[in-house]
Amino acid sequence: MKPDYLLLAGNLRTLVSENQLPQALQQLQEALQGHEAQNVSLLQAARYAMLRKELQMGTIDREYAGRELNQIRHALLDLAWELERQGKADTRIFISYSRNGNGQALVHSLYEQLAQSGFQPFWDVKDIPPGADWAETILSQLKASDYFVLLLSERANQSEMVLKEVEEARRLRDLQGKPMMLPVRVQYPLEAPLNFKLQSWLQRIQQLHWQGEADTAAVVNRLLEAIGQRQVFDLPEAVSPTAVAAFAQSALPRPEPVAPLEVPRGAVRLHSRFYIARPHEAQFIGRVEDPGALLRIRGPRQYGKTSLLARVIDHARTHHHRVVTIDFQDMAESTLNKLDSLLYDFCLYLAEELDLEDELDTLWAKQRDPKRMARTFVRRHVLRPGASPLLLAMDEVDRVFQYPRVSSDFFLMLRAWHESAKTQPEFEQLKMAISYSTEAKLAIADLNASPFNVGEEARIVPFTSQQVEDLMHRHGQQWSAQEAQTIMELLGGQPYLVRRALYLLAKGEYDLERLLAKAAHDDGPFSDHLRHHLVNVKQFPDCAEALRAVIERETCKDALLAARLTAAGLVVGSAPRLRPACGLYARYFRDKL
Repeated sequence: MKPDYLLLAGNLRTLVSENQLPQALQQLQEALQGHEAQNVSLLQAARYAMLRKELQMGTIDREYAGRELNQIRHALLDLAWELERQGKADTRIFISYSRNGNGQALVHSLYEQLAQSGFQPFWDVKDIPPGADWAETILSQLKASDYFVLLLSERANQSEMVLKEVEEARRLRDLQGKPMMLPVRVQYPLEAPLNFKLQSWLQRIQQLHWQGEADTAAVVNRLLEAIGQRQVFDLPEAVSPTAVAAFAQSALPRPEPVAPLEVPRGAVRLHSRFYIARPHEAQFIGRVEDPGALLRIRGPRQYGKTSLLARVIDHARTHHHRVVTIDFQDMAESTLNKLDSLLYDFCLYLAEELDLEDELDTLWAKQRDPKRMARTFVRRHVLRPGASPLLLAMDEVDRVFQYPRVSSDFFLMLRAWHESAKTQPEFEQLKMAISYSTEAKLAIADLNASPFNVGEEARIVPFTSQQVEDLMHRHGQQWSAQEAQTIMELLGGQPYLVRRALYLLAKGEYDLERLLAKAAHDDGPFSDHLRHHLVNVKQFPDCAEALRAVIERETCKDALLAARLTAAGLVVGSAPRLRPACGLYARYFRDKL
């Protein structure tokens, strides 16, 4: 394994400056075994050993020995400079920057200073040549990077592609120990709310703040120092989880006559004028009041599952329920691939929210069967006599499907808790709401041993023409019947894309003709969304082939691949007869795959 040359160079300088030459030489020999620079360290070690021996024997005078020791020190310092040069050349820095956002002076200066200092920076604008496979390059550079510099502007906070890059960097960090994340707020105040996912991922990572060009030199130097010395930032925590939770639940002022525009990102805020309720949604939400209720919300990515889940949560709170929310996207792979670690973290979410950490630690210390301990913890402490009902809201639970040996036991446990409400009164107080994208029957062998064929289900589908027209009026837009039909053919009623289009039109960034013309372009109105999907598809070559087959022949015989593409929202239909979910996807992926 190649040593960390930068870290080794720093340690070497420290030891030499403290006159600890034996320790410096020993560390070099241990770290450089099998490497070219080992010859230098061996030579200086032999020279030092001979010098000590001659001093002990009295065969040389101390003045000569002092000069020799200084030469050894200089040789080691020269080696430290060479190791640092090599370390910088080996250090790769991925710069995540939302195109056309604030801070262009910062990103250009940072890239140039990193390169001039001998590091290997990557910025897609400069380092992906025309004709290269953009998605594959992004993924390979992320995997190779040692540092991930996130330039977080307001635009980046709304960017799907930035979210994807952060998600992948976080996954790689958990898997291989790098890249280290270095976030910088770019003309975006530290107290400003983040995208819910970014807030969850960054809340424990310190952040620098760039407010304008006057800050460029200081911010760049601080980044260079952190990378060169293998540091993370030592700054006050940027935003508290409590502040974000308050923002997420805050209501907008009632708009008259047209609401202020809302950037379409993540869940639609409670009481938003731009939220489109589905038929029978109110009845579905109300079922959370039932004893032992189990609500399931299924639909493709960006169709509104989390928005509906938020309204279930709000209704539960209004009716005096305690609520604990668990987003499985926030769990590390090392947690999800072992049942005991998954169940402990699962219970820890409950314990932290309900102030039961001591009770959980006492119980878990007994090291019994983890399912038994989880059930005992919930029954004895979470559902204790006199406690108000609890809603356990679980988002993105199909992430657990990726770990079959764990998922079967986990979902069997949830099913058992739900069934217990029929015979054990305390479990009537436990309500569950589950959000997921993947068809459960393709991931779970026995649905009867899972929560996915009981309770109430809300299946999230594309907007109808009438719903799109309703949302159009809420954005102050007036289209002809032909224009509305053209938008439906292009976007297929996909909720996020429809909201994105209406937002850009209402804001005046595009007129309808230009939006339609540039829809599938790399610099168009949906480019960030499309690049996000492209990177996802490229990560799984089988999915890319299956999507190409759907676009070319409207068929996919592999039920599992069809389910993945459907869950991603890229295709609609029933296998083997599938078609692209909208004209935009057909146009874009026909050219990219």
